[in-house]
Amino acid sequence: MARLIAVYESAVLLSVEKRDGTEDRVWDWRLGYIGKPGCLSVWESERKQPGQRFARMDCCSTDVLKTGFGAITEDGGRLSITTTHSKYIFLIGAEGKAWQKRRNENQETGRSD
Repeated sequence: MARLIAVYESAVLLSVEKRDGTEDRVWDWRLGYIGKPGCLSVWESERKQPGQRFARMDCCSTDVLKTGFGAITEDGGRLSITTTHSKYIFLIGAEGKAWQKRRNENQETGRSD
């Protein structure tokens, strides 16, 4: 089971680069997500790799990008995740941050949005 850390309602995958010697035919499916808008969520593993984080971007009901575990950094309007095989850079919108802030405030008060 993974724990939800953050949600960005407005996100676009700006770039993805290969970080190791994985064959292109195995790795290049990621390139199809560049430029696609979606809802980006950051999760933290509680069992498989405790404390490790990954990202999931839902582009539509059937199109989902899920990264491997990696280091996540946020700098201004960009979120980066560096995994064993790839480095992803997402453009994240202000709407997502506002939603996450409301979500955290509601959890503290016991309210739901």
